[in-house]
Amino acid sequence: MFKSARAAAGKPETDQLVRLYEVVCAPDEETALKRATPYLLAKYESYAQWGMAGVAADPSDTPEVQLQKLAKNRFAVGSPAQLIEAMVEQYRIGVRHLTMRVSWPGMQQEHILESIDLLGREVLPEVRRRVASEA
Repeated sequence: MFKSARAAAGKPETDQLVRLYEVVCAPDEETALKRATPYLLAKYESYAQWGMAGVAADPSDTPEVQLQKLAKNRFAVGSPAQLIEAMVEQYRIGVRHLTMRVSWPGMQQEHILESIDLLGREVLPEVRRRVASEA
């Protein structure tokens, strides 16, 4: 969509695709989902109320399942291995600058710091290694 919108506006092609990516990393997916669900579901419930297409949740699903369904192509919530795959996929689709939002108002500081630590120690070094090998 970005490339076609640039072309329609008469803009030249660019390889500088930038993305703000919402991220929660925890030792395992279940923990990450529990930590992220209250904050991300509230945000996307607001988007649904504003009329954004494709963000309405199925109330018969648990909140964690709602978040998993919503996450696809929107944000990354999970274990270090899952986040590595998600971020490498961002590179594969053309994202060259990835800014991560790792916290929301009310989120526990210890969870935020653990996520940042996992990103720095486990996720980003492996993403850099894999991206370098694909370049």
